[in-house]
Amino acid sequence: MGHERYGGAPGPEMDRPCDELARRLFAHHGVEYVHVNSNVITVTMAFGTDDSALGETIEHLFTYYRPGVEVPSFE
Repeated sequence: MGHERYGGAPGPEMDRPCDELARRLFAHHGVEYVHVNSNVITVTMAFGTDDSALGETIEHLFTYYRPGVEVPSFE
């Protein structure tokens, strides 16, 4: 995965994991830019905005690693 930089939420035609991450982050008030490079995520926020929910948004992308979520069988 290379560098991906977003100045706004990507459209629905973009369906890679980094695109979905950017969409979810831009759903929060105050997000101005998102930069993804491999497993490093940098979010630029507007001055004075609350970034407390961003970590939880990122963590919830890993649905198979949360308690109580059963991993589907691909058999």
